Amino acid sequence: IGLMGGGGAIGVHSADIAYRLGLDLPRFSTETQARLSEILATPGIGFQNPVDMLTPALPLDQILRLTEEILRRESIDIFMLITLLHAVDLNPRLFSELLDLEAPDSLLYFEELLNSLLRLKSETGKEIVAVIENRVHRVENMETEEKFRKVRKRFQAAGIPVFATADRGLLAIRNTLHSRE
Repeated sequence: IGLMGGGGAIGVHSADIAYRLGLDLPRFSTETQARLSEILATPGIGFQNPVDMLTPALPLDQILRLTEEILRRESIDIFMLITLLHAVDLNPRLFSELLDLEAPDSLLYFEELLNSLLRLKSETGKEIVAVIENRVHRVENMETEEKFRKVRKRFQAAGIPVFATADRGLLAIRNTLHSRE
């Protein structure tokens, strides 16, 4: 399994869960790590597996270039991308300040992400699983929950499973692999 998510805690937490579930997160090759560091040249980021994206929502071109390098270079069967919906939807100012970019429309962001992931899945033959967390559950943020459900439905209809947490996604992967044995 290849794993990529924003912020160090997300990757460490997910790697710990994968380990406890008996899932293998192989260390990426030195060559792959070098290519990934060229794409996301920021000190302190880990590229061994899991890949730490620095932030829960990078610009799409960077996410896709990182994902493509991993899928094409590494002998993994499954790739899990972890992102946070509210990082794009509710915190556009933070997204803009951190990345020095204009924040995208969240539904368009995830639609473009889906289309690109489907292309990579088709080209590489590797399974892709998405974790799209929505950590905002207050009544005043119900629009974000509605967007999460639309995004999840769209991804799943296209053949990319979506989970609300990395824990659930990794457990589903483990159970699927065990059922095939």
